[in-house]
Amino acid sequence: MFSAHLTRRDLLLSAAAATFFVSSGEYGLAQGLKDCEDCGGIGFLPMQNRKPYFHIEGQPAPKAADAVPHRYCPKCQPDKKDADLVEEQVARLKTAQDAHKTWEKEFGSPLVRIETRHITVHTQVPLPECKEVGQGFENYAAHVQNLTGTMELTRSRPENYEMMSLLGQPAYNKFREVMEKLFTPEQRGEQWSSGRSVMAFDHPLIPVFYENQPTLRQRPPAHGVAFIGGRKQLSLQTDGKTPLWLAEGYAEYSEYVALKKNLWHTVYNANPAPVPGDWVSQLRQLAVAKQLRPWSEQMTRDLRSWEAADYLQTFGMVTFLIQAEPKKFLSFTRKLREGASDTQALEEAYSKKLTQLEIDGNKWIASRR
Repeated sequence: MFSAHLTRRDLLLSAAAATFFVSSGEYGLAQGLKDCEDCGGIGFLPMQNRKPYFHIEGQPAPKAADAVPHRYCPKCQPDKKDADLVEEQVARLKTAQDAHKTWEKEFGSPLVRIETRHITVHTQVPLPECKEVGQGFENYAAHVQNLTGTMELTRSRPENYEMMSLLGQPAYNKFREVMEKLFTPEQRGEQWSSGRSVMAFDHPLIPVFYENQPTLRQRPPAHGVAFIGGRKQLSLQTDGKTPLWLAEGYAEYSEYVALKKNLWHTVYNANPAPVPGDWVSQLRQLAVAKQLRPWSEQMTRDLRSWEAADYLQTFGMVTFLIQAEPKKFLSFTRKLREGASDTQALEEAYSKKLTQLEIDGNKWIASRR
């Protein structure tokens, strides 16, 4: 998608433009596929006999066949040939490093490029952490594809979804300098100034976070990539109509299925967060003790008042909704995409009143081990 005549600004903007294209629901397809029940209108399905794939800069060049992210849906695209998907990867891999080299040039220092089938990460972290980043997001993708049987929760591609994982505040400050050089205030958006003092900024052009040497061990960057990257997949699925409780809970769920620990949360206030690590046990304790809030209250709770239990409960609600009945979870997200409220979408997708879903969900959570 990149070519030699593009300016540096064009080169970096292309990723954001491609992400918008995917979020519009087209996914690079012709019209008329949205009603396919098998693929959810995407036109593709997860690969059969799926094998893990991620590539770290400096390793031998990946094989195009290994990088193919999906197969054609035989129901709505019966005339398409999966062999053509390999040729697409051959073409993509020829220019896959272009944007990365531009970032390195602007930074004035080396970065390591990591790609999976659904994300590109530009990073400064050591090789062991790079491997965990790649494997973590691969774990997430494999999990949701196997669970749902679709590509609906892995919509992005490495050429249209990039992330920065940096070391130290000076690197983050440099990132901000580069962004201010390449993008106008309108492109950076109103929240740009508020991101100056944070360690993670899920910016729509390119998400970024940094760790320091002490926090690198306490909170490996793979967790940030899975948390932010998973949340992005849900945003693409709902066309940006994800309620905040669901966005937070799904990000936590993504991190958990990728790495089996919860170390990240979005900071909304100065209240204590859950103890990092085993959120499943902490959540189960709340459920057994009947200390979970009514779902109607949790779904409308002011984020500025959130406490540790709120993070745990939204994690539990999402985990129940997607694992207990994956196809109904997809139906729920599609209804959100169409403009339904979260309560309406839940009740229609699961064919239950919200109060009954709450009862079933709390029982399910209390029984988990």
